[in-house]
Amino acid sequence: MKRSHLFTGLLIALCWSGFSANAATTVGPGSQFTFDGVDGPLVPGGVVPDNLAHVSNGATAFAIDVGHSPPHAIPGLNNGVYGNPDSWIGIATRDIDVGGGNIVNTTFAGVDFAGTGPHRIASFAFGRSNLGDEFADRTTGTYFVQLTLTADPDINTADGDWTTIGSIDISSNAFGDTYRHEYTMNSPLDATGIRIVTPGSGTAIDEIEVGVIPEPSTALFGLSGLLCLVLLRRRK
Repeated sequence: MKRSHLFTGLLIALCWSGFSANAATTVGPGSQFTFDGVDGPLVPGGVVPDNLAHVSNGATAFAIDVGHSPPHAIPGLNNGVYGNPDSWIGIATRDIDVGGGNIVNTTFAGVDFAGTGPHRIASFAFGRSNLGDEFADRTTGTYFVQLTLTADPDINTADGDWTTIGSIDISSNAFGDTYRHEYTMNSPLDATGIRIVTPGSGTAIDEIEVGVIPEPSTALFGLSGLLCLVLLRRRK
């Protein structure tokens, strides 16, 4: 009986620790995405994985302005390098309609994806810094995530052309909570760009990343390549 109680106690403790470790990051009700529950993991080398929002794929970052520059800069939102020196800090604010009659006076940062047509979005990620324990700050508050189908979106794209797909509340500036967090769409959504409306002036974002559903032709090419490998192995 004692062993049973001990096992139950350990199980509860483990479950509680796993829950509380990410309790500082919560997705708002009605959001069209979920949080993967992982803080980071950190990338000591600072290299961002390939994704739709990466500058190397023709994407362009935008924001009203940038503060504490240098080293901070608007291109730091998608330059493919993690870390505080390659991040963005927003200062100037303006009224932004995030839907439902909710007007917030704050900053925003976004990325215009390559081309003028929509991409099928499967996930997105961002954080304060994912290089290491650099600064435990400029993170807390509520973020609104928006997508648009407008061609070549930028800072002048009307609020009415953006659709809020959900909100994220981060209640702690502690390390872990400031790391990169990834969110997965409940179902894929089409977009030409993404905009993150921040909690307020002084918020920092290290890198905006966006995952996509492969184009049918790309997926078919990958499948055909796999089949060729299987056939070659059978012949051997």
